[in-house]
Amino acid sequence: MIAHDSDQGTNPAYPCANLTLTLDPLHNQGSDALAMLPADPFAAAKLCELEMYWDNSLSQVTTKQANDLFHPHGMPPGRIPKGANLTSASIHFQSKDVAQSFIAKIRPPHTISTRPATDTKTLCRWLQNHHFTLPPALAALFIALATAAAISPWPDTDDDDDDPPDDHRHSQFLPC
Repeated sequence: MIAHDSDQGTNPAYPCANLTLTLDPLHNQGSDALAMLPADPFAAAKLCELEMYWDNSLSQVTTKQANDLFHPHGMPPGRIPKGANLTSASIHFQSKDVAQSFIAKIRPPHTISTRPATDTKTLCRWLQNHHFTLPPALAALFIALATAAAISPWPDTDDDDDDPPDDHRHSQFLPC
C-alpha cells in the first residue's frame, strides 16, 4: 500500500503500487545507500528513524531516532548492528529546490508514507535506482517463502523426548 500522509488524512496513491520494497541497501551499504547521484531529483537524504527487530528470545524491537543516524553530530558514523532485521526506516529527503523537503517512511514490503504529501512517482523512481525495491520475480519468490515460513509448523529440535510415542513402529533384533 503506497500512501501519502497529509493534514486531510491518508490518501492512497498508486504510481508504484506494484513495487516490493526492501531496506537491504541500508544494511549492506550503510550511508552510501543514500548517496545522491548528479541525475537524482533530490539534493540529499538522511536516515532519521530506524526500527529494528531482533530474532531473539525476547523478540526485541528497537527504534533509533536522530537528525542523521549515519552521521550523528560529534560521534563516529552510525552503523546498523549485525543481526538486526530492519522493519521500517524514515528518510528525510531534501529537494534540489531548497524550499522543498519531506520525510518518507518505508515499511517493507509494500508501504510508503510521506509527510507532507509529495510526488511518489519521483520517490519510487529514486527507490528503484538505489535498489530499495526487489525485481518482480524475486519479490514473488520472497512473498511465497515468507508465507510458507509463516504457516509451516515449528520444528521440534530440542531432542527431549516429549514427542508422542511411535506405537506404529516396531523393531526386531535378530541374532547374527
